Parts: sequence; C-alpha cells; structure tokens
Amino acid sequence: PANTKYFIHLDDKGSKNLSNYIKSQIKFADPPEQISINELDKISNSSGSVVVVGSALVTGKNYFHVSRHLRKFDKLSIVYFIGLIRTTSENYHKTTVSNLGFGKDGGSTFPVVFTEKIITTPSRGNTYWDLEKNFFEVMIGEIDEDHNTELQEYVSNRLKILRENRKEKGL
Repeated sequence: PANTKYFIHLDDKGSKNLSNYIKSQIKFADPPEQISINELDKISNSSGSVVVVGSALVTGKNYFHVSRHLRKFDKLSIVYFIGLIRTTSENYHKTTVSNLGFGKDGGSTFPVVFTEKIITTPSRGNTYWDLEKNFFEVMIGEIDEDHNTELQEYVSNRLKILRENRKEKGL
C-alpha cells in the first residue's frame, strides 16, 4: 500500500532479500522503515500500513508472533506477503491464513498474499531411507548366513544405521 510505514521481515536471509526486492519495486513518496521481527519495539501506532514479509511459512510461528505484537496498534493495517506456504493439509492452510488475517472485521481483515502454496503429507514414511530399510528387512530373511556372511553383516549393519539414525538425528 502507498501508506506503508513499515516493512517487517522475518529473521532470515531469504525474507530480508524478498522484503528488499518488494520495496525496490514500489515507488514510495515517504519510504517505509525496514525492520526485522526482532525490532518490533520500533513500531509506533501511527496511521498507515505494515507489510510483513517472509520467504516461507511452515508452522506460522513467527508470523503469529508478529500478529500478536501488532494487535495493539489499531491504526495500522497489516498485509502479509509470503513467498511459499508449505503446510500439511488444506485445512491447516486455511486456518493459518484466516488466523493471520484476523482483525476487527473477522478472519479476512488483513490480506495474506503468497506466491506459492504446497500441501505436504504429514507422514514421515516413504522416504528413500524407508524404502531402503524395507528392502533390506525383506532381503535379510532370504540370505543364507552360512554362505553369505559378508552380505549378512553388511545388511545387518545398514539396517542398524537406518533404524537408529532415524530415532536420533535423521539421516
């Protein structure tokens, strides 16, 4: 919006770059102040708009933090601009967008604009490591231990790695 007072970017390089790019594409009579979400105390309750910019949204935690902080500024209008929204379901996506846009007029008071939406599966299965583990679990039962001790050891060790790393830190 032409009356934008602040560009607030999430605290990552992609969000800051996106914020700089958007700001460079618009000619403002009075250029808005660009701040990080770590500098929200710089905002004053003056009439105008705030553009919250982020390169991605997965859980929405940082955006909700900004939203809660900005609720006390009733003279400011908020626009959320997000590069990529990646959620685990269409329902979670709709709820997140509605909650971010919530204001005195309900769930669509403040616009939430994004360039791309991706709905991912919430399951952790069916990765390449899961497929490899499943393959070796079937294979180990078919190995003749008396004639293929080296293969038996390799498959056993690989299964151990695949099972334990998933629990600990991932592969």
